[in-house]
Parts: sequence; C-alpha cells; structure tokens
Amino acid sequence: GVITPLNEVVMNDAQLWQEIMQQTPLKKWATAQEMAQWAYFLTMVNTFCTGQCIVVDGGESINMHFVWPNQ
Repeated sequence: GVITPLNEVVMNDAQLWQEIMQQTPLKKWATAQEMAQWAYFLTMVNTFCTGQCIVVDGGESINMHFVWPNQ
C-alpha cells in the first residue's frame, strides 16, 4: 500500500491496520515520496533500463493475499 488520504479509512482502523501490518513483509506502507523517487529514477537518472516491469510493492507480491475488512 501507499500512504495517501484515500487510504486513511484503512490506516485509522486500528484492528484492520494491525492485521495488514502483520501480513506486510516490510511492516510499513510506502510514502508518496518513496513512490516518486522510483519514478524520478526511472525517468531522470536511469540511462539504460528500458521496457521493464519493475514491481515496487515492498515485497507484497510474494504474499499472494489481501486483507479485506469484514463488511
């Protein structure tokens, strides 16, 4: 996940947030700044990488699950 106002509902639910963090490899979500750093690197710093799919998910893709709130 990425920490944004859109995700505040999830982050403000203490029980749900704890469940998510227990299953999150890095035990944190990315900031918008961290995501922007990847975009900057790929567009401004990088001089050789082309046509790649780079997963920037903090290891989440290795879990193969998602925590949904009970509703």
